[in-house]
Amino acid sequence: MMHVFRYEMVSIPAAGRVDDRKGALMRSLLLMSLLIPALAAASPPGTVGVQAGPPSHDPGTDGTVSVTVVNSFSPAYCTEVLDLAWMPSGYLLFTSIADSKIYACDPNSGAYVDDIDTYDTNPAAWGVMYGPTGGVLTTNDYTVGNLFTWSGAAWSETPNPAGIYGRGLEYDLASGAVWEATSMSTGRYLYRFVPGGGTAFYTLSGPTSWLSGLGLFPLGSGLGIIVASYSDLHFYVYQYVGTSLYYVGYASCPASGYVDQFSLGMTYSASRGTFFWSYVDTQGYTICELDIEVDLGLEPATWGSIKTLF
Repeated sequence: MMHVFRYEMVSIPAAGRVDDRKGALMRSLLLMSLLIPALAAASPPGTVGVQAGPPSHDPGTDGTVSVTVVNSFSPAYCTEVLDLAWMPSGYLLFTSIADSKIYACDPNSGAYVDDIDTYDTNPAAWGVMYGPTGGVLTTNDYTVGNLFTWSGAAWSETPNPAGIYGRGLEYDLASGAVWEATSMSTGRYLYRFVPGGGTAFYTLSGPTSWLSGLGLFPLGSGLGIIVASYSDLHFYVYQYVGTSLYYVGYASCPASGYVDQFSLGMTYSASRGTFFWSYVDTQGYTICELDIEVDLGLEPATWGSIKTLF
């Protein structure tokens, strides 16, 4: 067995547990529907807030971002697939709150590679990311509002600047910053913070449902950020340059063809140049590998600056 997490893992869930996936699926869908009211908050926690600047194209069009499905698979050894993260070693990570685990799988087939139990005080580990430096992976939690980092030998726990409102997580190795997709009754936000340093949040235009996942990727002269929105089946793309965030455009998520489709996790693989996205419908959980092309058109210098909100 490959030990991706440098940890002696427990075995794959028993067959009886896998056979109960239909019932577990419906329980999971119900649980997620109940989470939406819990996102209410008077205002986002944080220190500095900014609003995403004007788009490079008319946001009413759907032509700046294109999506092609490369591959898809449905892991049969887990109860659910929530957020996703890419490991430089070439494996795909995903969280399962129902199993209290983080799984590693083969990105070509979804075949089981390894798993690790989430920390005892991390009962609702939705978001997962590779890093930060000094850690193998980090999860968040929408019930206790902390971040949990696995070093390869032990877990550590620190406060999450986004509190209990964070879902998708990604780590930008170049800057050492963590990005977190966050939703509240007041709006949809991207949090950016350096562990042990300052925090900023950006108000997003576009998504109409709570954010569930995000991916970071190179885009023009800056950093591209793509977000998935739970019941709003679109991907929204932004560009981060300097300290400014700009809205670029959006594209429809691939339709499963079944009812009750909801968008979940997102991540980017630099080595493959593709994205991975998870969703759930009445047939179960699916992971898709996507080729996403973004036409920037104008560079941010021509878009104007953003408005700072305090």
